[in-house]
Amino acid sequence: MEQVKARTVGSTAAVTEHDLKEASTVADIEEDDRLLRSVFIPAESGGSLGLHLSRTPWDPYPWVSGVLPGSCAEKAGVRIGDCVLEANGEDLLGLKIIEIAKRVRSDKDRSTKPGVSLLLWNSGFEKNNLNPQSLSRFASCLQGIAGLLECPVCLEVIRPPSWQCYHGHLICSGCRSRSSKCPICRVLLGRGRCIVADKLFNFLVQTLGQHDGKRDLFFGDF
Repeated sequence: MEQVKARTVGSTAAVTEHDLKEASTVADIEEDDRLLRSVFIPAESGGSLGLHLSRTPWDPYPWVSGVLPGSCAEKAGVRIGDCVLEANGEDLLGLKIIEIAKRVRSDKDRSTKPGVSLLLWNSGFEKNNLNPQSLSRFASCLQGIAGLLECPVCLEVIRPPSWQCYHGHLICSGCRSRSSKCPICRVLLGRGRCIVADKLFNFLVQTLGQHDGKRDLFFGDF
């Protein structure tokens, strides 16, 4: 009898644990459903939707960086920090802000009901005081650093080896081979290298994984 009871208790415990796992899975799905939502934003009289989108080169999707008070976007429930996955059913993965704007405006012109349908996702970063706005400021800081590595001649990011004049003005290796004077102060160029610029470039590449030598930060208003 005691063995039967032990088996019964063990079976009950196993079933209870299984039920808990199923309940946890259902809770996770419900949480994902709350984070993922679809909204329709009707266009205002001037065609504006009342939101600002931003995307950096390391963002796969654009995100909402601003919502105008009293706008259609605010009334539709759009929040700062929302990640925009789709617009009118079209995946926005990797698209630049200007490309998204063109497609949205094209859809608005063809649609009988002016506006845009968005699929949004919000990870809840704001709960921990970390949101895309703070990431945007950090990205702007990195953009400023990248601007220091810009060649004044070709306007491309200077890759190693970087060169400098006696006054410290930088120039890329390609433009250095075609120039005898500094493009900024016009002094004769020597054989001065800038090790700091080389190290800074390598650090940015290793940290951000950007290997195309381009720096781009896209902002747009809709």
